[in-house]
Amino acid sequence: MSNNDISLKIHLEEFPKEKIEKILEEWGLLLERNAKENLTNNGSVVYGRLKNSIAYATATHSGETLRYTKDDAKTKPKNYMGKPEKVSTNDENAVYVGTNVYYAAYVELGHINAKTGKNVPPKPYLKPAVMDHKDELEAIAKEIMKE
Repeated sequence: MSNNDISLKIHLEEFPKEKIEKILEEWGLLLERNAKENLTNNGSVVYGRLKNSIAYATATHSGETLRYTKDDAKTKPKNYMGKPEKVSTNDENAVYVGTNVYYAAYVELGHINAKTGKNVPPKPYLKPAVMDHKDELEAIAKEIMKE
C-alpha cells in the first residue's frame, strides 16, 4: 500500500470459505456506503472526486487484493482512477476500504494549509465508517453464519 492509502482491516475468525466471502462482500458494501455518507455529512464533498473514488476490496486466505494506483494520473482525465495493481496474495481474511486520491489522508486526519499556514481540522470519514457501525457489522456476520 502506498502512503496515500487509508485502509481499515477487519479480520474474521475461521469460518467456512463461502461464508467468509459473503461476510466480506456485505461488510465492504456497508463500509463503502458509510464512508461516502460520512463525507457528505461532514461537508467534505465539493466536486465529488474523493467520494466517488472510495471503494472496497476483499481478501480471503486464497485470494489476491487489487488496488488502483496513482501512476501517471497527471496525464489522464480528471476521473481517472489509476491502473489495477496486485497489493498482495493474502493469508488473511480482510476487507479494505479506501481511495487512491492523494488528499484523502488530509481530509481524514487534518493538515496545515500550505498557503495560509492555518490548521485544517480533520473530517474523519473512514474510521467512523467502521467504528460507528461495529454492531451492524457483527449482526451481518451473525446473520450470514445462520444461513
